[in-house]
Amino acid sequence: MNRCIYTGVDNSTGTFYSAEHIFPKCIGGVNCLPKGWVSDAVNNSFSKLELSFARTNPSVVLNRMFLPPIGRKHHTNRNLIGVFENLND
Repeated sequence: MNRCIYTGVDNSTGTFYSAEHIFPKCIGGVNCLPKGWVSDAVNNSFSKLELSFARTNPSVVLNRMFLPPIGRKHHTNRNLIGVFENLND
C-alpha cells in the first residue's frame, strides 16, 4: 500500500506513478525516493515550486548555463540546445 509521507494520502484517494527527487533536479539532484512515498499531486506541486525557483535564482541559472546537462538524455536535439549562438560555423 502506497502512502504519501507529506499528506498521508493512500492508493484509495491518490496516484503514485512518479518518484520524487530528494534534492531538486535543477540543482543536480539525481536520487529519488521510491515510488509510492510521495503522491503525484504533491510531486507536481513541488515541481511547480522548483521550476519557479530554478528560473529566478541567479546561482541556479548560472550553473545551468555553464555545466553540462544532466537530464533529459532522451531529448532528440539535446546536443543542439544551448544558450549561446555559435558564430564559428
